[in-house]
Amino acid sequence: MIRQRTIRSALANFGTGRRLRFKQPNYLPIALCLLSSLGAAPAQKPAASPTTIGTSGLRQSQCRVLRLTGEVAEGHEWSAQIGEGWSFRVVPIRPSSISADRPAYSGWDLVVDREKGGGYPDALLLGTPPYGSLNEREIGTTYGMRAQDAIAWEPRRFQFLTDLKDLARARELFSDVMGGVGVQPAAADAQRRNKAAKELLQMVGRSSGLQHIASGELSVLDARLKLGVSDPPNYALQWVPHLGQVPHKLDQADALPSPKGELLWFRFRITLWLPEPWKTPPGISSEMASCAQ
Repeated sequence: MIRQRTIRSALANFGTGRRLRFKQPNYLPIALCLLSSLGAAPAQKPAASPTTIGTSGLRQSQCRVLRLTGEVAEGHEWSAQIGEGWSFRVVPIRPSSISADRPAYSGWDLVVDREKGGGYPDALLLGTPPYGSLNEREIGTTYGMRAQDAIAWEPRRFQFLTDLKDLARARELFSDVMGGVGVQPAAADAQRRNKAAKELLQMVGRSSGLQHIASGELSVLDARLKLGVSDPPNYALQWVPHLGQVPHKLDQADALPSPKGELLWFRFRITLWLPEPWKTPPGISSEMASCAQ
């Protein structure tokens, strides 16, 4: 009963934080399917601690742990090779624009993709549902979030696929699920979409043993931002008290007040729990340690 009330609450808040200047698609049917098919956690709740699934399909007791630190400024990208042909990227959210010098929203997406690029959706997006909604992989002033809310919501926890066959199949399923969003589907199309959503969530679910899944966590070490002056959305109230525990600096000089504020820069630490046989790039140190539970 509690989970059902939580899901209804998530759906009630689903469309309140639409990105400015864009018409928000009707994600409710897809959100309901994605949130309820396998009992997935609602978007506004931080995920449970990550767990890594290895090549045998069984949960590992030992993982290869890789730690990275970096920083990135607004409009710029950060990236690092993590081994096995994969790259971890912190990519600026493509902003619409209120005016030439005032972006409608700011921030970054967390992305795991092949080093040479692999297209959309990436392995981290697919591994970290829900889709088309507020998500831990997006650190930004989207879906009603203010800059200070986006920074206070940390650590961010996520999963990503590490097998190319799984990635290709997950992309096919994602296309089936999201391709008709906003369009009233025929009964056969709705059935196909629901079937695809169930298979996709089974692939990335914690009980899955069908593919390789790695997990990770991003912590904010410092940030510079312009405060948003609007009230926080209801689902962000849980993070408001945490802002004082996150190192940050305010940049309000010569700034016109804006409802959501602006993310200007942040420094972060990324911890990845990778399958035990994972080979890291030369010069990148890692260690064997217990997998996060």
